[in-house]
Amino acid sequence: MALFFFLVDGFRIDKPNEKIDVELNDAGYGGYMYSAFFRLTPTDIKLLTTHKITAERLYVSDSDIDHGDILIRYLKELMRK
Repeated sequence: MALFFFLVDGFRIDKPNEKIDVELNDAGYGGYMYSAFFRLTPTDIKLLTTHKITAERLYVSDSDIDHGDILIRYLKELMRK
């Protein structure tokens, strides 16, 4: 199943063959919950620390990401450790 991260300036990170888990959302919201765990490549890390994430697509579920600048700061901090 496919996973994509859309970044500012037209950049994109594609993970077309990642395993994606799908579960029924029992938290009262209905619908499904999608999750995936995967390794970031050095190229992925460089893109994620220099270009803000604006949206993601996980299988068939699209979501805008409102706080991509915060994610950049978190990843930069993790890279310093």
